[in-house]
Amino acid sequence: MLGVEIGDDLIVQFLRCEKYDVQEAFSRLKNLIQLKRDHMEIFTGQKYEIIAKTCIDNIATFLPFRCPDGCAIFHVCI
Repeated sequence: MLGVEIGDDLIVQFLRCEKYDVQEAFSRLKNLIQLKRDHMEIFTGQKYEIIAKTCIDNIATFLPFRCPDGCAIFHVCI
C-alpha cells in the first residue's frame, strides 16, 4: 500500500476487530495509515528509554479486557 509494509499480525488484528469484514477492516487500516502520514511527529523519533519508563511506571497500559467491538483499551494516566 504505497510503500508501507504491513505485517500479517497487524492485518489479522484489524480483521478480528471488524469480525472479519474485509471492507471495514481495510477502511480502518487506511485510516491508521492516513493518521500516521498526517501526524508523523507522533510516530517517529521516539526514544526507547522514554517509552520504557512510561511502561515501567504504569503511566500508559493496556487494560486486560476489550471493547464490545474487539478493540484493545489503552489507558493513560495524566
